[in-house]
Amino acid sequence: MEPLTVAVDAELTPVADALKAAGFRVVGLDADLGRVQAVVVDGMEKRFLGMNRPSTPAPVIEARGLSAQQVVAEVRRRAARPDLPS
Repeated sequence: MEPLTVAVDAELTPVADALKAAGFRVVGLDADLGRVQAVVVDGMEKRFLGMNRPSTPAPVIEARGLSAQQVVAEVRRRAARPDLPS
């Protein structure tokens, strides 16, 4: 089974490392977001690729205020349930 792919803001190195350690494939926000199962950003108020919100069907998770392990848990929960609102 192929690992789930998560796009992560470049500023979130500890989160990216924790996701890799948990078995996720991590890519940057410049990747094809149509092919990722979750997107992790530092803060939603930051402009993201010229948009207020990434254009992707994947859940967008704001990491601000969460530990790396909390983000991993949220990615596991939300990537497994893509129908949940982001």
